[in-house]
Amino acid sequence: MQPTNQNRPFLAIIILVSLVAIFLSIVLTAVLILFVTSRLGETETPLSPAELAERPFGILEVDKVDPALALISLGGVPEEQVINNALEKSRPETALSALLFAPFPADRETAGNYIRLADIYRQINESYKATYAYQQAADIAIIAPDIPANIRADILLLIGEGLVANQDIELGKLYLGQAFNLASYSPYLQATQRRAIFERLNKIYLDIGERALARQSLDLSANPPLVASLTRSASHLPPIEPKATSATLQGVEANRWQKAQQLAALLVERSGNASDSAYNDLRDALLQEDEQKLAILEDELASTTQISEQINVLAAQVQWLTIKYKVAQQGYGVSLVPEWEIQISQIESELNNRYARLFGLYDDLIVALPDISQINEANQEKLPYQILYGELGLYPNYPQQLLRQQLMEAINQTLVDEPEQTLRLSTDMVNDRERYIFEPVN
Repeated sequence: MQPTNQNRPFLAIIILVSLVAIFLSIVLTAVLILFVTSRLGETETPLSPAELAERPFGILEVDKVDPALALISLGGVPEEQVINNALEKSRPETALSALLFAPFPADRETAGNYIRLADIYRQINESYKATYAYQQAADIAIIAPDIPANIRADILLLIGEGLVANQDIELGKLYLGQAFNLASYSPYLQATQRRAIFERLNKIYLDIGERALARQSLDLSANPPLVASLTRSASHLPPIEPKATSATLQGVEANRWQKAQQLAALLVERSGNASDSAYNDLRDALLQEDEQKLAILEDELASTTQISEQINVLAAQVQWLTIKYKVAQQGYGVSLVPEWEIQISQIESELNNRYARLFGLYDDLIVALPDISQINEANQEKLPYQILYGELGLYPNYPQQLLRQQLMEAINQTLVDEPEQTLRLSTDMVNDRERYIFEPVN
């Protein structure tokens, strides 16, 4: 039976409504699929090592940082205590945030904390974060100039073991190979230390089925290589020691401590909730401190002519700007100063400026040294730290290629002046990123 002419308009309306409903259903389904796919991508697809290299703080998930614990460092508690508390309480993201934003990190302690953090990430199956933390520790162990050779080897062995347990076999073998190179060629190890390193390598290589390397390590543990011993030169440069807070700034700093402690206490008491007024009080304290601190420190910088004191004043500026940088990236787990969150590039520029000026003062000290060999030695003290702070993300947009070239030139000059050197710092591609390694001198 055919519809009559009177029913056709109603039929057309019904068909049109049905088509619109089908279209909306398809669109909504597509949006839902896109959303779910996006969320899966966020949670299940880790950043590659190359992506992490481009975004040194991109690995941090700020929504997993415990604000109550993180904020106590703004309340005057030393960052080292925050890191230890976070690691002991298995709050890995809070520990990661504290480590990432710790200015002028202590070498062996920071490397050890990154290894502890990596072990936690490995245990909770966040393998890509574990690898990241192990590599941070490796950068410190290899680049930092003041770590004794036996401690370097211990750190690298722990990194190698951890990476193997994390199923990063090839990367683990690379850092085990670095410990092997130290034991074979470093002029700063005693025979007993070489023997202990090779014995540990023998066990690790057996565990991962590398029988040839295990046999080689066993043989070398019985007969450690004879390497001419050298003594490290005394330091030519003063350490970086951020200037203590002057009486002028103690008031604003104490105010920030008080407001941070109050907010942290409220977050604990109220299961992560606090009033807007508590957040606003800390925000106002931070803004007030920022307004006064850099200006007063610049005045102090201008008023002193002693370079070591100027270095310490600039270090205090770096210390404050690093706190500001962490706040801007919500590294304390909450939004504290929204104005800073849209000024990250500006803060990075200020940090870059202060680091450049700080190391520029070290350059002034170096060129004033009386002997060319001392100048070369001092450059090999300064440049590794300058590079390390850049590699760790603390020195934003640092001149990577220029500093690497300068360091390699200084090392090459040392090899000319001291042909008895048997091990050198070099670079190689590791996971699509150029990293520092030890290699024997040809």
